[in-house]
Amino acid sequence: MQTFSSILKKPDTKGGLTFIELPFNPAKVFNVSKGTIKVYGTINGVEYRNKLISRGNGLYIMTVDKALQKRIVFTGEDLKIEVTMNLDESAMQGSGKRENVEKHTCDMDVLTAIKTRRSIRIFKSEEIEKSKIQTILEAGFCAPTAKNKRPWYFIVTRNKDFLTNLIKVDAGQSNYLPLACADCCIIVCGDKSIQGVTEFLLEDCSAAAQNMLLAAHGLGLGATWCSLPRASKRNKYACEFYNLSDKVIPLAIIALGYPAEEKEFAPRYDETKVHWEIGEEYPAE
Repeated sequence: MQTFSSILKKPDTKGGLTFIELPFNPAKVFNVSKGTIKVYGTINGVEYRNKLISRGNGLYIMTVDKALQKRIVFTGEDLKIEVTMNLDESAMQGSGKRENVEKHTCDMDVLTAIKTRRSIRIFKSEEIEKSKIQTILEAGFCAPTAKNKRPWYFIVTRNKDFLTNLIKVDAGQSNYLPLACADCCIIVCGDKSIQGVTEFLLEDCSAAAQNMLLAAHGLGLGATWCSLPRASKRNKYACEFYNLSDKVIPLAIIALGYPAEEKEFAPRYDETKVHWEIGEEYPAE
């Protein structure tokens, strides 16, 4: 871990970046030969996660966005800061510990799983085996992402206090009631320090969530997807409860359990919503 003191100053020009200039070469100190350097640590005791910007000749800076400025109470006047900095190995592309989990198989083919999956909102009290939860998570990790950045974190929770309070945040909405009877839930989070384009972040994490829903169905479990809109009270509560970095955004919560209800299959193909390009030839069946 690197520690240093600095002075945070207001940008010289209107609309300019507020940043910290590093007193060392992080590429050498953290032994990073290429690619973006991602770090985490504290500024005056306030946690952050960010990426560094190279200015050439071994000089690097770290920007301080408005959300972090607010948290460290930077008002535009010169502010003395104490900084700690570590290499964020888990956020570096291609890094992190990857391993196979206990293998679970199912007799359901992928198209049947897609066609027959339904949102299950009533669950039995039976506990889900850890190995099945890991298999569901592995399905999430296998989702495609923009530039293979894999910008997600998954929080597996059985904390009834958290789930009950999450429902109570807005008691007028019944969509979240399945959280109360679910055996466990998976909170799908996106990391903006890994994927800075919001649209890509949403798409990547949505693909992971869909993979997990299908895996749960294939394993004989029920699941339903509950959204955590960015500006909602529920999103804020989840961030505060788990003390998430301002770069890590909860996007959805998936309720899991053994199903206590059945839903019939209904065809969903709708030709009225399909556009066949005029003049193109398509193979006959």
